[in-house]
Amino acid sequence: RVPIVVDGIISSVAALCAMRLFPEARVTMLASHQSAEPAAAALHEALGMKPIICAEMRVGEGTGAVAALPLLDMAFAVYRTTATYGDLGIG
Repeated sequence: RVPIVVDGIISSVAALCAMRLFPEARVTMLASHQSAEPAAAALHEALGMKPIICAEMRVGEGTGAVAALPLLDMAFAVYRTTATYGDLGIG
């Protein structure tokens, strides 16, 4: 399975079509950002997605995905390297 970064209105519509044809495709999709375009919120709701970034972007050209990927890398790094209370002997 390959992760799919859904970025903007056009890719959101494509993702919705894919999900309607193959519902199992939804588990690999991530919404990069909440666009300022009026249809964005309705599409994310129909897809059952909560965007990673809510910055009212409307530039296009994949800028939401480019902004979201480093945030995901950082979140995974924190998850992998942060000690738990058990690791620290607390609790």
